[in-house]
Amino acid sequence: MIESTVNEQKETISLLAALIAQQFGLNPKMVFLYNQRWTIPNTEGLFVEIAENAFKPYGSSNGFESSAADGEKPAQLIENQVVCMQEVYTVTLYSKNALARRMQPRLLMALKSVAAQQMQEKYSFQIGVLPLSFVDVSSTEGSAIVSKYAYTFQVLRNYTQSFIVEYFDKFDFPELVINP
Repeated sequence: MIESTVNEQKETISLLAALIAQQFGLNPKMVFLYNQRWTIPNTEGLFVEIAENAFKPYGSSNGFESSAADGEKPAQLIENQVVCMQEVYTVTLYSKNALARRMQPRLLMALKSVAAQQMQEKYSFQIGVLPLSFVDVSSTEGSAIVSKYAYTFQVLRNYTQSFIVEYFDKFDFPELVINP
């Protein structure tokens, strides 16, 4: 069995949801992730939906480093794997009144806030400087007009994991028998 030192990385969409809820002062239950079962609530207020639109890998690498010997534990070779992705997200603001329209600029401010910068550094991602689009997608829901504004932007993200490399005497593969 390969011993792994994989770090669990939080999903970008979950990080964005937490950031937006915090920056807007919203109850986290008012921030929805796309493709989850939910309906637009009948209550007044601002609601947010976050959708993952596309993923495009643009780099991948494997590197090696040696760990130092530690008492009884010998030095080990560690394989570091990295994948770099360009991800596209859409954040949609919803309200039954003009609140979503008025809050549009605050979304851009939230994604450029100090909290956002700290989160980006901690989790190795970068939110694009300018949106791909910021569109009014309002619609009529029954007799009410629901104000909806969609903000689409890119995120660059690095995913990493590390494994201890097995030496020639410790392979975990079945023995190959030819012409028994």
